[in-house]
Amino acid sequence: MSSTRFRLACGAAIGAIAAFVTYGADFLSGDAAIWQSLGGDAGIGLAGFRAFLAEPWSFPLLHVDSLDAPDGIVIVFTDSLSLWALIAKTLRFVGLSAEQWFALWYLTIFSLQGLAAVAAVRSFGVRSAPIEMSVAAIAVSAPIMMLRTWHPGLAAQFTLLLAWAVVGSLHVGAADERASTRRRTLLWATVLAVATLLIHPYLFVGVLAIVGGGALGLVARGELSFTRFGLWAGGSALPVLFAGFVTGLLGSSVDAAPGYGLYGTYVFGPVWPQWSRLWPGNEWILEANGSFEGFNWLGAGWLLVVVAAVALQPKRLWALVRRHQVVSAVMLILALYAVGPVVRLRDDNPHDVRTPLRWVVGNLDLHRYIYGLVGLAVAGAIALWIWRGRERLQNGWANVGGAGVLGAVLGVWSMAMLVAPGVIDRITGQLRVSGRLLWPVTYGALVIGAAVLSRWSPRRIVVPLLAVAAVLQIVDVQQFRDQAHDVFRPSDERVATMNAITAVMSEHDRVHLEPDFYCAAEFAQNPGLLRFQDVVVAATRAEAPVDNVYAARQERLACDPTPTPQPGSDVVNAFILPEGQAQYVVAPEGQECRVVDVLVMCTSRWDAVPADAAAVFSSR
Repeated sequence: MSSTRFRLACGAAIGAIAAFVTYGADFLSGDAAIWQSLGGDAGIGLAGFRAFLAEPWSFPLLHVDSLDAPDGIVIVFTDSLSLWALIAKTLRFVGLSAEQWFALWYLTIFSLQGLAAVAAVRSFGVRSAPIEMSVAAIAVSAPIMMLRTWHPGLAAQFTLLLAWAVVGSLHVGAADERASTRRRTLLWATVLAVATLLIHPYLFVGVLAIVGGGALGLVARGELSFTRFGLWAGGSALPVLFAGFVTGLLGSSVDAAPGYGLYGTYVFGPVWPQWSRLWPGNEWILEANGSFEGFNWLGAGWLLVVVAAVALQPKRLWALVRRHQVVSAVMLILALYAVGPVVRLRDDNPHDVRTPLRWVVGNLDLHRYIYGLVGLAVAGAIALWIWRGRERLQNGWANVGGAGVLGAVLGVWSMAMLVAPGVIDRITGQLRVSGRLLWPVTYGALVIGAAVLSRWSPRRIVVPLLAVAAVLQIVDVQQFRDQAHDVFRPSDERVATMNAITAVMSEHDRVHLEPDFYCAAEFAQNPGLLRFQDVVVAATRAEAPVDNVYAARQERLACDPTPTPQPGSDVVNAFILPEGQAQYVVAPEGQECRVVDVLVMCTSRWDAVPADAAAVFSSR
């Protein structure tokens, strides 16, 4: 085995060890006692995954009939690990259950996280096993990864590290070999983009930004022509669009972007600890109005690497940033957007500081004009600087490529704010959890920081420094590790509740679930959200079709707190009612209704809805 392959295997082993330490062997084996009571976003993802494996192949490839029946839904929108689901269904003959496949996903992504971290730092010139393993240990201990236990698609952050490996690989190799090396690297970048699209769209945006910035950097330095760049970009778009079409990701009739709201990274997010074991943190994560959705504390090890690189190797760091100035400019744009739409100065700030003009200008339209004009002014200043120093362009765009990209994006964005605010609203809505777009930046900071430190002399100090950073990271994030572990350790009460709900579903042919997910959130709050998801999870366990399902970007319906029973043969009518009102539901004569806090489950074997059905099922 070559040295590179051995190091990659060691990185993967570190990730696998981290997975076993975090979750335990029983979890990773797909133990039914753990998995069958799974709830929340991870539960709804498993429900879609389970339904997909239980059905025969159809078109689009990711479509299932038993969820959102009778029309069905594409499981991309239930966060059901689309790429992994395709692999599992193709290899269904191996006999693993849906739960075992889902558990194997966590082991796989942790292993790939360690492998990708090693690949990324090696692509930037690191050739020290201790440094590579230290970076792998920091990467697999990233809180922003472990926190996604309850949203496993977003935990596949190895894709971002692989994108950074692509950027580094575009600039290495002997001069006579670079052309062929770059062609292979860009081909792998296309494969990575397709795979990431089927894992999660947020990660796809991050990969696209990193890889696209790296390729544009070659254009700026005159090492890749615009024609070849255009051919690669256009050629890459074809398999991406094809994958989106055949899987059903494109063309779905879901709403543009309802979501829960607009969340960004608060300004001190990367360096203000939460759940830190080494020094006091802020116990805010579940009470911060959703800001945890986008971003979280990165750990003491990550911070030590970045601070040490800036303090000890500023010249080398600046030289590397200049060498990769286009992708650096793209990362700056992502960072600005990550804290942009809603700016919070602190995680526990009781008031969103939406702009510094909040206290001066209350009119949002005026905000738009002011920021649009300021953005255009900055973009114009950048353009003037480039024009006045146009002799810099004699050797290509190598000296102004980053500034050019920054100015162009800022100018287009600012102009759109002035003349086409609807476009801005749509982009902001689709990427509502903007803090997630800082993930590509922070993984890049880790990789580049480690690469810069690896060149520092004396070398005997660098290796212990990175080793200390790895140990600090592992110790610091213990509470995140505990939280990730506990998500999959349901209480006896939770197990009994899910078994009871599943038993009701098992007695009937199909499930009618009312109201819409967002309506459940509106008048039953968090218990309504969780019970809605529980019904879907239980229905897939019982192999009973359910006519409603939570799906990201699903169209919102008009909310009516008075449920309407679904007539027909052997139906379970499941209703989410406002808390405290479910106990007043009166069962139809000869039927039974069972109540679990805000969830009511009633049997319906009517041939038609009784005239007094609304009264029977309304709150008394």
